[in-house]
Amino acid sequence: MFKNAGIKSIREAQDRLRDGEVFWRYTTKFIYDEDFILSGESPYRYNAERKFLTSDAINCDWGYCTDWCVEVEEQWFDNIPAEGTLCWVSNEIGVTRNRAKLITEYNAGMPMPFKANGVAYSFAAPIKPEDLG
Repeated sequence: MFKNAGIKSIREAQDRLRDGEVFWRYTTKFIYDEDFILSGESPYRYNAERKFLTSDAINCDWGYCTDWCVEVEEQWFDNIPAEGTLCWVSNEIGVTRNRAKLITEYNAGMPMPFKANGVAYSFAAPIKPEDLG
């Protein structure tokens, strides 16, 4: 899954690439490879698998760096099925097995993002089969 990297400037993109981040725009992967510095080429590169082609230096794509994305691991709440996900829910930090509810909604950015039957909760974690044993 991909999300916008939140890059505000070319300078920020360059700094983050040097720090080891990898960015994507459509199917194009952007990396930093310092091996190219010795040959006098730009270390800011397109797809790593095409490493030794001179056309791989990032040139015109800098203008689109605010559109670049990062790959993120999908979370269970990114795709809650229509029938919901049975979870332990709580509104208290550290309370992990307070109540079991069927979570049907997730609203990112909200202080209580998980919803079950219209009631919001701060924390939710899917119940594992071994929890029921």
